[in-house]
Amino acid sequence: MTGAYSGDSNHNAGSGSVSQAINTANVNVSVGSSLNPTTYGQSVTFTATISGVNGLVKGSKNGRKSNAVGGSVTWSANTGCGTTPVTSGNPGTATCTTSILPEGPSDAITANYNGDDGSHNAGSGSVSQEVDAASSTVSVVSGGSPSTYGQSVTFTATINGQNSLLKGRKGSSKKPLDVTGNVTWSANTGCSQSTVSGYPGVATCTTISLPVGTDSVVATYSGDSNHSGSSGSVSQVVQGGVATSINVTSVSPAAEDFGAVTPVSITAVLSWTGAGAAPTGAVTIGGNGPGGYGATTCGAASGHTITCTATYTPTGADPAGSYTETAAFAGDINYASSSSSQSNNFTINQATSTTGVTSNNNPSTYGQPVMFTATISGENGNIKGGKGASSKKPLVVTGTVTWSANTGCSSSTVSGYPGVATCTTSSLAGGTNTITATYSGDGNHSGSSGSVSGGQVVNQASQTITFSVPPPAAAAAGDAFTVVATGGASGNPVTFTVGAGSACTLSGTTYTITLVPGHCYVVANQAGNSNYAAAAQITTTVNAVTHVTKVAPTVTFTGAPATAPYLSTFTVATTANSGITPTITSMAATICTISGNVVTMKLGTGTCTLKAAWKTNDYYLAASLTQSITATPLNTNTTITGTATLTPSKLNKVTVFFAVSNGRNVVAGNVKVTASSGETCTATVGASKCLLTFAATGSKTLTATYEGNPDNSTSTSASYPLTVQ
Repeated sequence: MTGAYSGDSNHNAGSGSVSQAINTANVNVSVGSSLNPTTYGQSVTFTATISGVNGLVKGSKNGRKSNAVGGSVTWSANTGCGTTPVTSGNPGTATCTTSILPEGPSDAITANYNGDDGSHNAGSGSVSQEVDAASSTVSVVSGGSPSTYGQSVTFTATINGQNSLLKGRKGSSKKPLDVTGNVTWSANTGCSQSTVSGYPGVATCTTISLPVGTDSVVATYSGDSNHSGSSGSVSQVVQGGVATSINVTSVSPAAEDFGAVTPVSITAVLSWTGAGAAPTGAVTIGGNGPGGYGATTCGAASGHTITCTATYTPTGADPAGSYTETAAFAGDINYASSSSSQSNNFTINQATSTTGVTSNNNPSTYGQPVMFTATISGENGNIKGGKGASSKKPLVVTGTVTWSANTGCSSSTVSGYPGVATCTTSSLAGGTNTITATYSGDGNHSGSSGSVSGGQVVNQASQTITFSVPPPAAAAAGDAFTVVATGGASGNPVTFTVGAGSACTLSGTTYTITLVPGHCYVVANQAGNSNYAAAAQITTTVNAVTHVTKVAPTVTFTGAPATAPYLSTFTVATTANSGITPTITSMAATICTISGNVVTMKLGTGTCTLKAAWKTNDYYLAASLTQSITATPLNTNTTITGTATLTPSKLNKVTVFFAVSNGRNVVAGNVKVTASSGETCTATVGASKCLLTFAATGSKTLTATYEGNPDNSTSTSASYPLTVQ
């Protein structure tokens, strides 16, 4: 330090100097907090105040000059502030703003003053800061809602601390307040604990086990050293109705013959998608077979399939044809129902059949009726019935049997078990006949055929010669007589010859007496064929005499009924051994007439008498016969066919239409119409109508009665309803 003297009037100027040592000043450092306590992540500002020990100094002009403090302060590491400058002054200040202090009851915050320019020594100060735990919030979101049962869904829990982000050490960047700990998920998710990390803290849960419905998914945060615990939730809608598919994969056996009762094993497979638990709904195996289906049994799930089985047992009477064995899944809360699409996957084939044929008369005689019986048995015979272990139920055979043409039989219907069909015939030719029955089959049985063992033997039938005009018992010399005879059914003609020693000759069928006394022997023969044996020969003796005595002929007159209605017809017939054709007449022509052999009734009352008269000839006397028939009226039918109201001035008058018929011609006579209220009207059949006048309104019924005539009976119509308004 130097001092200079300016001098005065007495002294010269001069100067002098001295060396002075000045030591650096000590400082006091104090630290203050802007907020104490704070919560974790909350911003707090710490201020370090640095004061020089010697305070203020005197200025150069008798003033005071501050002993200003400069330099910087280095903060303790837990603040994250690093080194901050000191605001020059006395005291000087430095600040540190932080939000990263860890939670704890006493965080030591230290400010280390670094000194300045050799004027002030370094120093330090501290403050105790309490940091409470920050609260936390949990929000949960779903990866997709609604979801489908068994579908994978990821839930994300986001944990935010109370004070969010804070300012970093450098610049204005933000540093996250990391959240640690773990999240426990609600039991319905099936998720284990998830670790939380980062800021905001994140934890996830991926699950496939949520049940159908609206599920509350809860995430519970455990908290960490800086954050308290919390929880959050989200509603997840889980829809059911997951698609399923069921198919009949096996039917064993796939076919069997009608009448068999072999149990059929049916296998069906239920399949589904997704990762959920297996379906629990009922599976039913059935079908359209008439037989019985056993209970359905299902195995455990394998992957995404469940295999189920059931048994179908045909009754034996189940008709042949194609059947569909089906399977159906009823669905449950998680899975949709489904049914199989297969069809015609089981077949009952026609059973084979056998046909046996027997005869009730073998050998038979030509023309004699023979009944053939075809017996058709099905392949599987009888089946066990429904009552008792030993009862049997027949497999009914239906269809038709066609008989061989030589029988002349039409097709026969088969019924029962064994199936039976018959053919009765009398037209088989003589000899050995092959008789075949061909069974058509039915819906359940195939066709077959069979024949009578050894064939049907038909022996020749006998035949007889019958005279319609026999020879007379006696004839005179020179007389000629003609004979007429018919033979049996062989169709061969009857031939005539003259017996040995006869007193007559023969020309065609006319014999002539040539010698008396004596005898004329008339001999008749008829040859046979394959069906008929020759007729037994007939020899008739005619006495040749000088004089002939006539005899009464044998005659018949038949065909007339005891009664016959008006306009009916019938046919009469006659026979005579004399060969004479009679004359037939009506003895009451007004009642009946005859034309040829046809009689017509002309009236409905009286007696019709018919007479047949045979004239005499050289050998037979005249003869006659009569028949009587009582004439009866012809039945009629009366109907009311409709009504019609007349003109407006006669609204109480109704025309009634009627008709009368006897089924043959127009009927004559009167018809009386009667109303249920007592009104009547009468008209002829030809008028076909009459007029009724009603005294009162209301519902009526009308009837019409035909009064009849000698040829037609009376009749009454059914009731006819009518409303008089």
